[in-house]
Amino acid sequence: MLGYSPLDFTVLDPHWGTLDDWRHTIDTIHAHNMYIMVDFTVGTMALLIGIELFVLFFCLSILSSLRAYVGGEGLWSKAEKDAVFHLYRYGVSRTERDYDLFKQFMQVPIGDAKARRELLAGDQHPTAVREGFLEGRNHPDDVAGMTSLFADFYDVYYIKKAINILAN
Repeated sequence: MLGYSPLDFTVLDPHWGTLDDWRHTIDTIHAHNMYIMVDFTVGTMALLIGIELFVLFFCLSILSSLRAYVGGEGLWSKAEKDAVFHLYRYGVSRTERDYDLFKQFMQVPIGDAKARRELLAGDQHPTAVREGFLEGRNHPDDVAGMTSLFADFYDVYYIKKAINILAN
């Protein structure tokens, strides 16, 4: 039976002949100025699995960073809505609590804008980018991925367009 699962890699499968048969065949092939290439399937499969794992890790990292951006947009939108609400209440009631809440909620879009400006600057300061994303209430574990996603994919048309819409 032909297959890819030999029981012992050190022994030639009798189906393929003896070791002397192989030596004779290889010598004959070499005599005709040709080469023989024997593939060790386990090595090939290990390489393919390794490549697949790398691609999977890469895709999951990008997906996680995109999820963080979507979550950050939700935080930004909610904070902006809450800031407007408390500014309106402050305008009506003049209570300091409403004005303090307005300033507190405004820290989210201000922090995100700070991170975006720093990322768009030619000479980025990673600490300032991190501080901006954290002020925007993004999770600390997401900051590195968000920074990488911005740096690696900013020039992609639809990502650049979405960032520019948020900037205005």
